[in-house]
Amino acid sequence: MLIRFLKGNHLLGLLFIPVLAIILWYTNFQADIDFNRIDLPLYKSLISFIKYPFLVDLLALLLIISQAFYLLYINRIYNFISHRTHLTSIFYILITCALPPFNNLQPAIIANSFILPMLVQIFSTYKQQKISRGAFNTGMLISLASLFYFKTVLLIPFVYLSFIILNHKQIRGFLALTLGIVLPYWIAFLGLLYFDKLAMWESLFPPFFAKASIINLSLSYCIFAFILGVMILISIWNISAKYSNKKISTRTYFGLFIILFAFTLFIFILSNFKAIDILIIASIPITYLVSNYLLNNQHKKIQNIIFYTFIFSIILLRVY
Repeated sequence: MLIRFLKGNHLLGLLFIPVLAIILWYTNFQADIDFNRIDLPLYKSLISFIKYPFLVDLLALLLIISQAFYLLYINRIYNFISHRTHLTSIFYILITCALPPFNNLQPAIIANSFILPMLVQIFSTYKQQKISRGAFNTGMLISLASLFYFKTVLLIPFVYLSFIILNHKQIRGFLALTLGIVLPYWIAFLGLLYFDKLAMWESLFPPFFAKASIINLSLSYCIFAFILGVMILISIWNISAKYSNKKISTRTYFGLFIILFAFTLFIFILSNFKAIDILIIASIPITYLVSNYLLNNQHKKIQNIIFYTFIFSIILLRVY
């Protein structure tokens, strides 16, 4: 009954998206656990500008809700999930709001506000001859994301790889992409030079991962991670099995989502399993992959078991 409601495309489901986010955030509002986080100057300046912790956390909640709606917008444009559904947004809310430590303005939440439109810019170049504008915008967006959440620098190879997969061979396009990546840092350098604060320049390039001990996660966290991992593997296997039946564009988009997830997994492993906040970035491809599987699964019993088991793991996170 519940999953049928969430899979629908009606006004009540649309209204349920912000309500669900508020419910998940309410009990842990202003929770803050440092998952090997390194705060960059732009992030610190934003926090200092807002001043009030409640408003900072409220901004994070509004960002997540707007990102959830933006996921619907992306699918409506490119239609890689053929069903008109709100399930993608619901899953995004469940993943990003499930872990109580994420219920505050994490740098990765801000970064997602740049990564989502970055994906739109990448997709917009598909089968296009003139890609310079899209490439430049893509570079700008990934660079801006890295100024708030530096680990996204490791996603820059993904950006170049995406343009190669989309069969773009124009040197001009890759030059525009590189210029877009460099420009925000060049502007930051000139700004620091103008205000005589060049001493802050090195703070824009922190070590990728802080030297911190591995966090001891509770049993409920491990259950959540295991169930989510199983869902991801099943979803990727399902897409691979039905790969030849999909449109070429749909194959390409899902292929890029799988590669993006692989990059986030690589970052997590590279951090010695400390950078748990990378799950916020990974939630973008995970949302589309899992939603596609649930929406196209003809076996309702299996579908219900998977979905309700995931809901159960989230309840465990909130209770224990």
